[in-house]
Amino acid sequence: MAYVGTVLSEESHSAAHAHNVEAPPLSCRIPAGVNATCEMCVSKGAHCFWCEKTKNCSDYMWHFPNCPLDGVRYKNCWVNWSALTITLGVLGGIILAIICCCCCYCCYRCKRCRRRWVQRAFERRYAKEMAQRLAMENKQEQRRMERKAQIDEIRIKYGT
Repeated sequence: MAYVGTVLSEESHSAAHAHNVEAPPLSCRIPAGVNATCEMCVSKGAHCFWCEKTKNCSDYMWHFPNCPLDGVRYKNCWVNWSALTITLGVLGGIILAIICCCCCYCCYRCKRCRRRWVQRAFERRYAKEMAQRLAMENKQEQRRMERKAQIDEIRIKYGT
């Protein structure tokens, strides 16, 4: 009886450790007697890919060994990876060009707005300077008239 308890405790102990141990990766190889298809290969999981050129199911290791990119079928059978990479590259290029154009437009617009702001600031400063100059000219004219009046007064007084 004690022996059974020991066996049970060892089984429960190994069962507890079984959750921490990763399962060995499944093989993507299809047995020789079975008619291999793309659907059968990609249904095995994300670790398998089908090579259309060699009609072979292989392990995916972040690259597609011994298979040209236009013959690869990964995760589904209707996507051509060569066309997908070209399409994504073109879309990425278009999106990048649009972002660059938007940035250039915004910078140009800000530059144009800044130029208008500087122009308005210059006009305000110019108007202020002109008002000050006009005020100084008016004061000078007033002083000139006062001096002329004083000189005329002195001439009349002393008879020259």
